[in-house]
Amino acid sequence: MFNSLQESVTSDEDLHRDYTTSQLGLHDLLREWRAEMDAYSHEPGRYRLMVTESYDYNEVEKTMMYYSTPLAKESDFPFNFYLLDLPQNNSGLWVKQLVDLWMANMPRGQWANWVVGNHDKPRIASTAGQTYVALINMLLLTLPGTPNTYYGEELGMENINITGSQDPAGKYNMVQKTDEGSVLAQYRFLSILRQSEVPLYRGWFCYIYADADVFAYLRELDGLDQAFLIVLNFGTKSKMTDLSAVSELPQQLRVRMSTNRANDGKLLQKSHIQTEAGEGLVIEYSSHTRFNPNHLDECFISEKACYLKVLGLLYTC
Repeated sequence: MFNSLQESVTSDEDLHRDYTTSQLGLHDLLREWRAEMDAYSHEPGRYRLMVTESYDYNEVEKTMMYYSTPLAKESDFPFNFYLLDLPQNNSGLWVKQLVDLWMANMPRGQWANWVVGNHDKPRIASTAGQTYVALINMLLLTLPGTPNTYYGEELGMENINITGSQDPAGKYNMVQKTDEGSVLAQYRFLSILRQSEVPLYRGWFCYIYADADVFAYLRELDGLDQAFLIVLNFGTKSKMTDLSAVSELPQQLRVRMSTNRANDGKLLQKSHIQTEAGEGLVIEYSSHTRFNPNHLDECFISEKACYLKVLGLLYTC
């Protein structure tokens, strides 16, 4: 009987884990830990971040329980592992579904986060392919919340069997440092852009378009004319995207950055946005009309913020 059980159980998902995982008592323990961390966070400008890891896969409501509530403080956020499933489908609709799974279930006022690789999964460059590595990094670094990068993803690192003699060679990335089109250079550019542009790290996130190939969204901030349109082609062919129905967008748009660096600075018409397979665009534009007031069902923000241009001041509004 024991042998037959061994043969039928191929992973821990085959077991009944009612008494070993996802116990409600865990939350009592986490609240105690949170209180202890807060006791060491009284110094000015200091805060102890608490992140939890929950594998309640396909039970997102259980994962969301690890967020703090107004009455009980727990973790700042639980790791979001749903983007690990990106390689399963080359589709803009699939990417939107994975993003929305988190955004639609996250408690109001909480902070999102994103993970596209970790030690439990093959590297994203090996599963999704090198064509999509820079694109996925662009997704990671332009979504709202905290991007979590597993080491090597900024280089497009692939799976490899490591030996002692290979290790020093594996640390050498000088070529990528000097090539503006490299995965590393693009990652650095996007990381700096994210830190310097308020709409990207503090603004609204709004779905604007998704089909079998393309996923597109806006990042905007109330009180600031400058905004960003992100267009990502996860398909296997070139695609022309028509956003002329989006009245809040100006007719002419400028590419701030493309994963094909030859397209940086290119002027586009919103009715004709061309992307190649695996290409992503960060498009910067200026508009007095915000998208979010008329499309609240398509938009998210953790804590509403506004920008006072006269004083250059960001404030909660």
